[in-house]
Amino acid sequence: MHMTSKKYFFLIIGIISLLLVSYTNGTAEEKTDSWIYYGTSEDGDHYFDKRFSPDVTHKVFRVYDKVKYSKIGKERLSQLKQYPDLALDWIDKVDFGINYYQLDCGKSNIKQLKNVQYGYGGEVLFEKNIPSSETEPIELDSMDDLLFKKICPDK
Repeated sequence: MHMTSKKYFFLIIGIISLLLVSYTNGTAEEKTDSWIYYGTSEDGDHYFDKRFSPDVTHKVFRVYDKVKYSKIGKERLSQLKQYPDLALDWIDKVDFGINYYQLDCGKSNIKQLKNVQYGYGGEVLFEKNIPSSETEPIELDSMDDLLFKKICPDK
């Protein structure tokens, strides 16, 4: 059985189109992963969610920040266990943490709004809203400063 030249032409065009689409679209993980690496500290690797949004004005942004803890970062968290009045049984199971920040690009300050700690399986180990936290100035050459420079236009 042989194909007509017209059917053969459309088959070739279809295969080429499929190859081009799969090459330019990347993997499913790349499409859904919104975390952008912006630096490493002793605590671990830091990422921000590229889907951040302006809040109230175009100089104030709210952004999620993720820390994939290093061995040193986990050891620092473990030091909190010396305070017996805190419920910190989750610390030995932590893999990464996500903070929700408000960055004021005009005033160069940051405010933490939420903290969530996750285990190796992605389960929530600890979660705390911090609506009345203090606004703090951005320290030069800190991870907050790197985040500030990535999020704030003209910085």
